[in-house]
Amino acid sequence: MMARILSLFVTFLLFTALVPAQDKSGEAPETDSPKSALFPTITAVLTDDFPLITLVLTKTQNNWEHFHLDNFRVKEEEVAAQILSFTVGRANHSLKIGLIFDHGYLGGVSSEDSLAFWETAKTASAGFLASMEAERDSFLLVSFASGVDNTDFNNNTEVFSMILNSLEPDSGRRIFDAMQVGLEALLPHNGRRIMVLFTSGKDQGSDTPSKTVLQTARLLRIPVYIIATGEADYSALQPLASKTGGSLIYAKNAEELTQAFQQISQQLQNVSELTYITPVPDGTEPLRRTVEVISTISPDLPPQNTKTTYRIDKLPSKDSEILTSPKNRKNLWGMIFAIVVCMGIVAGFIMWRRNRLYSDLVVPAITNITFHRRNNTIRLDVNIPLRNRPVKLTIFTDAGTPVIDAVFPGRKRRYEMDISELPFGVYFCTITNGGLTSEKKHMVKQVV
Repeated sequence: MMARILSLFVTFLLFTALVPAQDKSGEAPETDSPKSALFPTITAVLTDDFPLITLVLTKTQNNWEHFHLDNFRVKEEEVAAQILSFTVGRANHSLKIGLIFDHGYLGGVSSEDSLAFWETAKTASAGFLASMEAERDSFLLVSFASGVDNTDFNNNTEVFSMILNSLEPDSGRRIFDAMQVGLEALLPHNGRRIMVLFTSGKDQGSDTPSKTVLQTARLLRIPVYIIATGEADYSALQPLASKTGGSLIYAKNAEELTQAFQQISQQLQNVSELTYITPVPDGTEPLRRTVEVISTISPDLPPQNTKTTYRIDKLPSKDSEILTSPKNRKNLWGMIFAIVVCMGIVAGFIMWRRNRLYSDLVVPAITNITFHRRNNTIRLDVNIPLRNRPVKLTIFTDAGTPVIDAVFPGRKRRYEMDISELPFGVYFCTITNGGLTSEKKHMVKQVV
């Protein structure tokens, strides 16, 4: 938890130093939606190829035959921009999808109905990801109940289905903790980032408030699509969807659940791309800019406009006036000072974590499992309460049979185990320290 707070604090400091003119804290992009469903709205602004800007457009009705390059005009900071291309569909951008999957018990129904509904959710979510373009889209899974597990699969749908099918019903439901983990996992990815949450009840036991999740999603501009069922808390979930540009769908039965995943898939695919070159000179303030798209269908319908804002998240690599003017030289020194302060905070936190006694840690925990050396070795990062006691690592099969035991000195925080003899499949890992055993942690040995 401390590491997560620290990472968000460091990100905020760097973001403040790099972007003198920025959005107000926690506010969503300022967007004016067209009144007519015939006209598109701006869903995302992609700046990876700056000064080329790509606008992702979407509209309620799935018909783009009336739109061509000549139907659009673009203004940035009230200056007309040169449009380079208009393409129907996702021609140039990829999706990074974070699927947040609830495997807590479904309240208000029998256990048999709960299991049947839950199996439908697995099948529907796997089908949803399979509808994406495997050659360029990628995804990560954050499964949650009483605990939260995060796994990045890139585009390996086979491994995703295997881990999803290995999940079992559990007590607890840490919705907001899982969403925050998913947002942080999506942070380093470029391009268009999407979060899809499936949940079947109210939050139970989250340390992260829903307000923090909302602020993070809006700051990172990640729309949240929510599929809710059972006894979900709609008053808490609705703002997370509506205020981030996503949507909330309630599924009463298994058929509606499948339709909900299909509906979100269609929303993500029903887009077009409008690419223009920014008319504001390279490296010129403001770094936070307003872009307006004016679209026309026919002389019988008045033009409609949609607006949003975007930021340049990094300064141009070449030398420019932004780095040499006296005013912005102060910003540069401020950026350097912020980086030095952040490095000092991180170094101090690492030393504190290494040297403190874990008197407040009751049960040992596995914080991360990493495969390396061509999938024949795993590296485990752990927290243990007793440094002077040995640590025992045990690997179990999916059926609960122990297959590997290893004992290490307790003074370390990272251990390696040889798993070259294990066949491909799903396993669990635990650690024992001073007679106390951690919760089981999922791990999957993949085919290399």
